[in-house]
Amino acid sequence: MIYLDREKNKKVDIKPNGNNYYQLTEDNTYYVYGNAKVDAYNNAKVKAFNNSEVNAYDNSEVEAYDNAKVIAFNNSEVEAYDNSEVEVFDNAKAKAFDNAKVNAFNNSEVEAFGNSGVEAYGNSKLKVFDNAKAKAFDNAKVNAYDNSEVEAYNRSLVYAYNFSKVEAYDFSKVDAYHGDYIIKGVEGEFYPCKPRIFKKNI
Repeated sequence: MIYLDREKNKKVDIKPNGNNYYQLTEDNTYYVYGNAKVDAYNNAKVKAFNNSEVNAYDNSEVEAYDNAKVIAFNNSEVEAYDNSEVEVFDNAKAKAFDNAKVNAFNNSEVEAFGNSGVEAYGNSKLKVFDNAKAKAFDNAKVNAYDNSEVEAYNRSLVYAYNFSKVEAYDFSKVDAYHGDYIIKGVEGEFYPCKPRIFKKNI
């Protein structure tokens, strides 16, 4: 059945017109508000509000608000708000706010805020804020803030702040700020060094 309210009091027969387009599968319940566009297939569950656009497939679950655009496949879960754009695949989970852009794959988990951009693969986990950009692969974990740029691979752990740029590989741990030097150690590990300390050693 189709309802326009969460309490399921307003059962309606929706007919597409010039402003609305809804294509819904049978035997599922969807909540649709304010000119949202929804395509849902194979037991997908969708709540769509205020000009959001959703394509949901194969047991995915989506909540989309305020001009958000979402594509979700294969048991993925999404909450998208305020002009964010999200594509998730294969059990990925994403929350996106305020113009964030997210691509998440293969059991990755993402929270993205404030014009951030994220690509997440292979069980990686990311929290990305305020114009930061991050890519994470193979169980990497990333927290990126304030215009930082991060690429993290193979179980690396990264905290990046204030315009810092970080590439982390193979179990490395990095906590980096703008101006820090990233040094490769004798065993291939990476670590940050404050400029005042770095300059004493050159």
